[in-house]
Amino acid sequence: MSDKELQQEILALENEVKQLETTINAIKQRIVNLKDIAWDRQSKKESSQMYKVLKENKTHTMVKSNVGDIKVDKDFMDKEIKKHLDNPKLRGMVTTQEMLSFPKVAKNVEAKYNPKQQGYDWSVKANDGNILKYGERDFGEGHKLLTTHSLTERGERGQPHREFNDRNFHNSVNGDIIPQKDKSTNDFKTKLEEFNTKKTNVVKPINKEFKR
Repeated sequence: MSDKELQQEILALENEVKQLETTINAIKQRIVNLKDIAWDRQSKKESSQMYKVLKENKTHTMVKSNVGDIKVDKDFMDKEIKKHLDNPKLRGMVTTQEMLSFPKVAKNVEAKYNPKQQGYDWSVKANDGNILKYGERDFGEGHKLLTTHSLTERGERGQPHREFNDRNFHNSVNGDIIPQKDKSTNDFKTKLEEFNTKKTNVVKPINKEFKR
């Protein structure tokens, strides 16, 4: 083999490697996309189960997150209804749609450990620009969703003087915030149907390495 032939062989092999790398990268991206679809479908199913805990007789449901399985039970839902669910006059108000968005948030947003609360927090930005915060804690019987509330630069949504005692109310917001796109409505059933049928995500995925 002459020097020229040797160089041509090397160049040909290098080109084959580049083509294979392109193919492998395309396959990897396809796998990521398929996993996103699978997790999105799982999130919608979990949101439907959360709605049943909220409005029906289901005692609890489990939500898969990027820090493990999170239990959402009836006690939590009842507390949220009394505390600030769908009432813009209440401090820290969240909408039903925002609460039902937790499965998407828990999968697509990087959780931050809160040493004060000894649990993980997820933070996202709502349609109105306020920050939504979800918090969980493990009391030795598994991780449970314990709080969801909203914050503004001036404090919580709603009227600041409407104080309430809740030891699970996380006041600090640490971590990344990402935009939401879904809009809430007044009817619970309509909200759930919209959540399950909308093709656009409530939140855009970030830090995908936390999803797998």
